[in-house]
Amino acid sequence: MSEKGILRKAAPNLPSRDLPRTAAFYRDKLGFTIDSEDYEGFLMVSRDDISLHFYLNPDLDPLKDAGICYVYVDNVEALYAEYRAAGVIHPNGKLEHTPWKMYEFVALDVDNNALRFGQSSSEV
Repeated sequence: MSEKGILRKAAPNLPSRDLPRTAAFYRDKLGFTIDSEDYEGFLMVSRDDISLHFYLNPDLDPLKDAGICYVYVDNVEALYAEYRAAGVIHPNGKLEHTPWKMYEFVALDVDNNALRFGQSSSEV
């Protein structure tokens, strides 16, 4: 049994067919900083307190094998506007209040990894 408050952050590992292309997408479209540029099978990017890690998988079929990541945010409307302008919103991922009391949207990266961004909501 763990003590309350021990876990602080998580860094999901998502697949990438081409790490330099993934790095460019996260930097140019999503506003992330590239934390590792050696691309020896691994990539790390960050924005604010969020860190995402990518592993090289050149045989990835993005229609079958893509990953999913949930990111909790403080101002989901501002981020949605930023990412909508960048053209990365999932076709069915518009900003909406969910039955599980989140206000969220979904973006897609170049390998079809789904990035769900949300904040708590009292609306259903």
